[in-house]
Amino acid sequence: MDPTRILIIDDELAVVQGCSRTLVKSGHEVHSALNSSEAITRITGSEEAYDVIFLDLKLAGDPDTELLKRLKQLAPYTAIIFIIGPASIAAAIEALRQSHSEFLAKPFTPEDITTALRCALLHRTMLLQSSQAQENSKILELEELVWIGPTMHKIAHLAATVAPTGSNILIIGADGTGKMNVAEAIHRASPRRLDPFVMFEPKRKKHPSISEQLFGYVAKEFGSSKNIPGKIEEAGKGTLYMTEITTLSANDQSRLIIAIKERRRMPLRGTDSQTLSCRIIFATEENLHDVVAQGKLIEDFYYHLEVFPIYLPSLPERIEDIPALSYQLMRRFAVRYARPIVKIDEKLMARLQVRNWQKNLRELSECIERMISVCEGDSLELDHYKQVMGEGTSSEWSGLPPTTSEELKTVKKKLRQTAVAEVERAFVSEALRRSSGNISLAARMVGMQRRNFQTLIKRYGILVK
Repeated sequence: MDPTRILIIDDELAVVQGCSRTLVKSGHEVHSALNSSEAITRITGSEEAYDVIFLDLKLAGDPDTELLKRLKQLAPYTAIIFIIGPASIAAAIEALRQSHSEFLAKPFTPEDITTALRCALLHRTMLLQSSQAQENSKILELEELVWIGPTMHKIAHLAATVAPTGSNILIIGADGTGKMNVAEAIHRASPRRLDPFVMFEPKRKKHPSISEQLFGYVAKEFGSSKNIPGKIEEAGKGTLYMTEITTLSANDQSRLIIAIKERRRMPLRGTDSQTLSCRIIFATEENLHDVVAQGKLIEDFYYHLEVFPIYLPSLPERIEDIPALSYQLMRRFAVRYARPIVKIDEKLMARLQVRNWQKNLRELSECIERMISVCEGDSLELDHYKQVMGEGTSSEWSGLPPTTSEELKTVKKKLRQTAVAEVERAFVSEALRRSSGNISLAARMVGMQRRNFQTLIKRYGILVK
């Protein structure tokens, strides 16, 4: 992994030297400038962009050089950490917080430098991802899927590999992770794309039963017979997507096993057997090992399902994809609501990436749609998020005021717990990203013992690639 490239701009040599020692000791590449003109020369003469700039607030506000304005023009995706002197600290901190910038207030410690750098790098990552998402209207070959990070890249590769085949597929993922999106992407990338894609949500009814809904049946009324086609016949040579297989009875499972093995279907209460032509994509939110152990799933049926499994991660496990997903959803809903919205503000994007999306993609989609519906300009802003989701960053609070003191206490406690969890989850995920999944290296980079860092990984169920 390449070292972080850092530029320190401060007219106090002692500050420059102190910051440099701490940063070099941590393995970073550090350059310095003692005035505005030297800083501009450093940036324009460098072949590679700086990741982070430590900038004296006095120099940033110099009206003669307009240094901060020049820096944003020359290095728009470089994170800036402002160094603030004691005289200006009170007024500056609030302004910098409003602008979503990091700062170091003098006097500061090596730990303060490390913490500010970590936050600045996370902010830079968000800037880059947001820019990439904004510039690429079609990020994938599989149009329905969006990925940037390695987790979904592997899934997209699996989907692209299996799409041209006739294999039946099992998609496993929590509620709202996009199982149907993946199923549709596979169908559209397959030779069956000109044939129907039929969704079937198995619901137990007295009549028609799940088997009758699937295979069809012959109904007799007033002495005549009428063929009622099932979902398999409706799918024809296309794709049948079954939303939750654990609702199938043992009889339903047995009939499906026969259909899959012998590639034929027989309508209930009928005599004519027909060829089974469609591909079947099964889906579940359950751990099938547990379902089989509980006797709810026939073991033979489970083995037929396991031919080609695809496991979908939750949204908090793929936060690197949130900018691209957000822009995809923004474009979709902007067209639906006829709104001229073309961008997402960086402060809003940062909020979207740290929120704990308990309902995964479904909740993110609902959030974007609601913001689009209230936005009157060309950009989604943090205020739109607060308007539709409440002031808090957590889904523990709907935004409606508590009506009793006990309810207030409960909401405040949940918000504190969830806010800490969201920050810790983002902290761990970013450290793992920077270390390419090396836990020991990530722990050293953030200044934690490996055991404590690993505890956080387990606590939030973060997948280590």
